[in-house]
Amino acid sequence: MARIGNESLLRFDTGISTVRRAEELPRLPDEGVAPAVESRPVQLLDALYDMPTFDDRLLAAAAPEITDRGVLDPGIYAAALRDGRDLLAALADRGPEGDGAVFAAARDVMDAAEDLRAILDTATRLLMRA
Repeated sequence: MARIGNESLLRFDTGISTVRRAEELPRLPDEGVAPAVESRPVQLLDALYDMPTFDDRLLAAAAPEITDRGVLDPGIYAAALRDGRDLLAALADRGPEGDGAVFAAARDVMDAAEDLRAILDTATRLLMRA
């Protein structure tokens, strides 16, 4: 049967072969209050879970740097999206055969983004009315 290590205690075909007793457990002081611990396990877990993950680092590395915050204005942003879509459509029509397909696919992605933005705007207006 399978064994783990050289210890006969961890054999799976014989069951528990010995019983070991732990050393005497430390007792609480007479006041009944546990001594202060230098770091609480909850704080250690919070520090562990707050560390940036690989996904966080990848997204941060791929995020564009916006130097002009005015672009984030909704009207200007929508106009920039339209201009980008028009530019991709022109490149899809003028580009070589292989590049044209790539620009056409990028234009389709921009069209889908505009459709999603329109749905989001409509839903936002409906929620505001409600």
